[in-house]
Amino acid sequence: MLILFVITCYNGGCMDVKQVLIKSLDESQAYLTKTLNELTEEDITWSPKLGSNSIIFILWHLARVEDIWINRVLTKSKEIYESEGWREKLGTPVKESGFQYTTEELQSWPVPQVDILQRYATAVRL
Repeated sequence: MLILFVITCYNGGCMDVKQVLIKSLDESQAYLTKTLNELTEEDITWSPKLGSNSIIFILWHLARVEDIWINRVLTKSKEIYESEGWREKLGTPVKESGFQYTTEELQSWPVPQVDILQRYATAVRL
């Protein structure tokens, strides 16, 4: 069995792939939190045209996909969306991730509270 171990070095320091991924996700989360704090609810729920995704829909979709990949695929456990009651807290559809939604599904999608969505996204990474 071949095990590939990759080390990335930059700015005088070296990290393995796992450390690079964690650092990247943490930095992205910090940028996202800062940006969300500067937006209004109207900004977050706005979409450029009928059938387009809003910022909050995209954030929900990203958190769901991350939950699926980390929990179901990588660790072979249950998604916390269901196992920890996040679907109920968010008020969003059962067993959905937002993939290939129709215009009608986007229009009827129940918009969750931003702070609850942020807590879900954080919980996925714990």
